[in-house]
Formats: sequence, structure tokens, C-alpha cells
Amino acid sequence: MNDNVYTLNIPTKVYFTHTLEETLFEHLRENQYKNITLVIDHNLRQVALVDSLAKSLAQAFDCEVGWCTEAEPCYTYLDDFRLNFKKKDTDAVIGIGGGSTLDTAKAISVLMTNLEPAITYRGFNQFKTPIPPVIAIPTTAGTGSEVTPNASFVDAIQKKKMGINGEAIRPIAAFMAPALTLSCPRSATISAAIDSTVHSIEAFTAKKATPIARFFAKKGFWEVANTLQALIQDPDNLSYREQVMRGAFFSGIALMHSGTGPASAISYPLGVHSKIPHGYAGGLALPHVIEYNISQGVFDYAHFMTEQPESKSQRQELSFEFLHTIKTLWENVELYNVLTRHEIDESLESLFIQDVLDLAPALEQNPVPFGPAEISLILKKINEQKLSQVCLR
Repeated sequence: MNDNVYTLNIPTKVYFTHTLEETLFEHLRENQYKNITLVIDHNLRQVALVDSLAKSLAQAFDCEVGWCTEAEPCYTYLDDFRLNFKKKDTDAVIGIGGGSTLDTAKAISVLMTNLEPAITYRGFNQFKTPIPPVIAIPTTAGTGSEVTPNASFVDAIQKKKMGINGEAIRPIAAFMAPALTLSCPRSATISAAIDSTVHSIEAFTAKKATPIARFFAKKGFWEVANTLQALIQDPDNLSYREQVMRGAFFSGIALMHSGTGPASAISYPLGVHSKIPHGYAGGLALPHVIEYNISQGVFDYAHFMTEQPESKSQRQELSFEFLHTIKTLWENVELYNVLTRHEIDESLESLFIQDVLDLAPALEQNPVPFGPAEISLILKKINEQKLSQVCLR
């Protein structure tokens, strides 16, 4: 951890609001936006708050709307999706939905002015023509897409999930409205919340972690962990929704100022090859990554349990206690049930390992070396869990 020089930088203007329409319209008018492009999760068509917002925007501005229909968009889908939009002079692209919809909005912003096939822009700063700004309105709490300069998509040919990335696609504004997450189904609520805990824990232990990143990571983790079970039992409780959204946002800040790790890297091929939702996939890998790191003498997890562990033995003991906390939380939210609904093809192990290795920057942030043997071990443990879940049924 670098204690000598660190910064706090949140380029996105974040509005945490209970009056979404009023706050959004004020922002749009302040910036003199007139032509608006909307990218909305099609699952929100029947949600009254979203329907009202879309109608109000259509009355007040010159709007084009595209309904995002894919939970895991691929690059060819983006090429087809951009055909929904005829105008090229939009003032802003507004994404309303979960992480995939917000990522799609980011991509559409690029594709409106950069006319090659979408996959041309895979990587970092591959687009050259200036793009309209992106505004993010998340309806889930946990993906972090509303503040990041990344948008992830599946390459259907190479069977990999990699992104269109660049500072230009980072949303210039994000509107965090807890009431919108009331529309989020149970499984998506859990998946997004788990995603945020993966962000917080890996940001805390990353080599690039700073005191600021660690502060937000710890705060974000406990905001979500202490509330998620109650939220699942009482999904219409707006106070719980607000707390989870706030915690997930804190975890997103930590991620921005630190980095991801092996669990995040492993989640991508689990999503591509086994169709496991992104948050669940990272959650499956996370306890095994923590357990491995502890076995290698990484006891930083103790700081989630107390401010100042007194000795190495206490740090080790508290790290195991934290691992137990994670496993218990996963069991209580029934994370492992996802394994009964998705196949993990063991014959793809070598391809799976290579896909994870292709995400080397995430692996390099792990506090101890993490390579092919460790990836293979974690895949094996996830498969063992799948077998045990099947047997339980």
C-alpha cells in the first residue's frame, strides 16, 4: 500500500436524490441539453417511475429511445443496437438500468460518432472522434458502472468479455435514486450487491490501495453486508435500498482509487462460458481467493474486523473470522444456488485459465503472486461446490 502519495478524484458529478425527475431536469437545463438519447433496460418498460421519467423527458426534450434487451451484450449486438438511433447530433446519452444497460449507453455514445464496427474500439482509448457525454441512472446497486471509464461486452467469436474503455465514456453525471432500485428483482439485487462487496474487498487488498481507497472499501462493505439480508426479506423497504446503494457507491469509489483482483478476473470467463451473472460469479471466486491469500500470509482482511490488530496472530485469526463472515453471508443470501442453474464445463479449463490470465492487470494487483495453478485450484473448488449443491438437492 502506498501511504506516501494518494489522491481523491471523482470526475463524475454524483447526485444522491429522492426527487429524481426534478434533479435530473435541473442538471439537463443547466447544461443546455436539448437533444437526448435514452438507452433503457427493456425490463423497466412497466416500471411506473421509469415510464413517467421517459415520458417527461420526451415532452421536454427532443428524444430518441433504445430499449436494451441483452443482459450480457456482445459487440455485434451493439452494432445492431445503434441502428435504433438516427440522429448524430445528440447532446447527451442517458442510460437507465443495470450495469449492462449503462455500459451499452457508454458504447452507443462512442458509436454515434465513431462509425466502425463496435469491436474496433475494444481496448483503451481506441476511439478518436469526440463523443457525446454520458449520464448514468442506475436501477441496481453494485455494478459501479455509473462512475467508471469502462464498458464490458462479450466477444462472441473469441468467447471473451473485454471492454470499450476510456476516460471519455466515464459518465459526467450519475443520479443515484434509491426508489429506482425497488424495481430490481431479487436475483439482480443480490448479484449487484455481491459485485459491490467483491469490489470493496479486492480494492482494500490491492497493491495500489491507498488510505482513501481502504476507507471507502471498508465503509462500503459493511453498509452492504449489514443490510443485504434485511433487504432481501423486505425488498420494498426504501431505507434498506438506500443503505445498500450508498454502500455500493462507496465500494465503487474504492475500486476507482485502487483496483480489482483475481475474483473479478475470474468472474468474466465464468460469465462468458457458464452464463453465471457477473456478481454471482465474482462472489463464487472471492472466498477461495481470500483463503488462498491468507494461506500465503496476507492478513489485511483483519482490518475489516477491527481498526488496529495488535499482533500477527490476531491479524491471522481476524482474517479467518472475516472469511467466515463472507461465507456465512453467501449462504444466507443463497448465492451457491446459482451453481445448480449453470453448467461449468471442465473440458474448457485451459481456455478458462488463459482467459483469466489475459486479465493480467487484475491478477497483478493481488498482494501475492496469482497464476495458472491458483486459477485452476479455484475453478476446481467451484466445481466441488457445484457437486455438493447438486447432492443437497
